[in-house]
Amino acid sequence: MLKDILDNNADKNDVSNCQTVKKSFETLILKYGYLPKKFNPYNAQIIKNKAPALTTGSMITSSCATLLFVKVKNGVHNVSNFIMDNKYPVKLKTGKYNLRKLSICEMERLQTLPENYTSIPNLTYSKRSTAIGNGWTVDIITHIFSSLEHE
Repeated sequence: MLKDILDNNADKNDVSNCQTVKKSFETLILKYGYLPKKFNPYNAQIIKNKAPALTTGSMITSSCATLLFVKVKNGVHNVSNFIMDNKYPVKLKTGKYNLRKLSICEMERLQTLPENYTSIPNLTYSKRSTAIGNGWTVDIITHIFSSLEHE
């Protein structure tokens, strides 16, 4: 489940000003009547339990298939009934939030990789997330190969 891999200490950088993300807001509002706490901006779907596949080729990196509002002390968005200049309705508890993408650690967990598996000096977030998104889910491949006969 997505909740099982989320990191409470993950980077809290707000991505709500990204054009790709902003475009999804209107679609989400039309579809659901509010901005969900967790959503996929590409297909405008609420994420309830499981994260969508990590993909590459987006303008804002592969991790943005999953975006989530995170309550933080110094959040960008102050929520009562609306968020972002009272334009978008939400169903979040009152407080300050940031809209963030998944951290590298969270993406590695989704792919069942060891934490910091992609930690190489000078490798950017974008390059690391692309490598993770282009990979196979280790535990699933192990399961598939486990049924093959060994010689």
